[in-house]
Amino acid sequence: MIRALSGEFSATLCTLDLEDCDRVLRVDCPEMEEHQVVSFVRDLGFQCAVLE
Repeated sequence: MIRALSGEFSATLCTLDLEDCDRVLRVDCPEMEEHQVVSFVRDLGFQCAVLE
């Protein structure tokens, strides 16, 4: 997941917290909007939603 996101976008920070029950993905990329991340992750076959 991290490699796929880093290869597709210029993320300055990209982490995946596997210890959290929600498996939280954090992405910091000024050139990308939230919906782009959600769509990209879903296209990889994973569930993804923005946490508020």
